Amino acid sequence: MIEIKNLKKNYGKFVAIEDFNLEIKEGKTYGILGRINSGGTTIFNVLCNYTFKDDGTVLIDGKEPEDAKIYMCPKMEFYDGYTLRQVLKNISNFNSDFDLSYALELCDSFKLDLDKKFKVEENVQNCTIFKTVVTICMNKKYLLFNKPEIGLSSLDIRKLSDILIGNFKRNGYTPIIHSKNVNYFFDYLDYIIIIKDKKVALFESREKLEK
Repeated sequence: MIEIKNLKKNYGKFVAIEDFNLEIKEGKTYGILGRINSGGTTIFNVLCNYTFKDDGTVLIDGKEPEDAKIYMCPKMEFYDGYTLRQVLKNISNFNSDFDLSYALELCDSFKLDLDKKFKVEENVQNCTIFKTVVTICMNKKYLLFNKPEIGLSSLDIRKLSDILIGNFKRNGYTPIIHSKNVNYFFDYLDYIIIIKDKKVALFESREKLEK
């Protein structure tokens, strides 16, 4: 279970998250909906230990984030100038839980050019697909997908969603999707979480919301 209590994170004078509380149980699919600067990305970064909280408690199965089996693909800007094949090999070298062969298979199915030097600003679509593929292929208990719809066609969103949920059913991980439009993924989710004013405004099951 992921437990977040009274989380606070500032970037200078900007308050990203304040007095934020949330509990997520394993084995379900979650969608987090929030506008720009709502705090969703900050929460993901704290959970993956990419940034440090200013205050509050964050535990993943009773452990601190740095010791937990959780993953989100970091910003692709770190890999500017490398080929996607080089990026995959680097990720594989540093993560024993990464399924490189499956990642190569998925990249091929989306017709990604693995041997072309990568530039984030040149192709947002490929960047989104690649980050989502990398996350799907990481054998962790909790997988975080940050805005996996950016730059994609509805067809690509559906294809990635089918793969994501297919692996969820086979491998039993807990996917958490942060999106500006949860409607893209609504049919795949067990729970919807809405963030407003830096806090959880709604936490409800999809079944109840449908009714």
